[in-house]
Amino acid sequence: MMKNHSWYVQQLSHYKWNITVKKATTLTVYSALKELINANTPSYQREVESISHTLLNLLKAVASNETQFTSTAAMYKYQLGTPRNVSKNKTILINNDIIHEINNKFEFTDPAFELWFNNQFLNKSLVNL
Repeated sequence: MMKNHSWYVQQLSHYKWNITVKKATTLTVYSALKELINANTPSYQREVESISHTLLNLLKAVASNETQFTSTAAMYKYQLGTPRNVSKNKTILINNDIIHEINNKFEFTDPAFELWFNNQFLNKSLVNL
């Protein structure tokens, strides 16, 4: 869930430890994840409130695993503006450490933010219980 991001693995473990009575279960891990997300929500909300509409749309495209941001279909579907806007916005998101490129694919740098973002903007469940 935390994509080997050490800070969030430790945070998730901390929350899980605090709510585990005798034995950790899948349910306690998911409950801990919800606590972690809730604790970070104010920071995530500030982050998205401070970015432009087209940056937010580019994040939606990244969250949806879009790979061809400058294709006509993607630019229309996500309302990304022009190819130049897409290029500029990718640079902004990379420089602000919100996304990074791995193996020719863009991903969120913060796995907990990604889960929160997917839940808030793409109506994806945090976990599948």
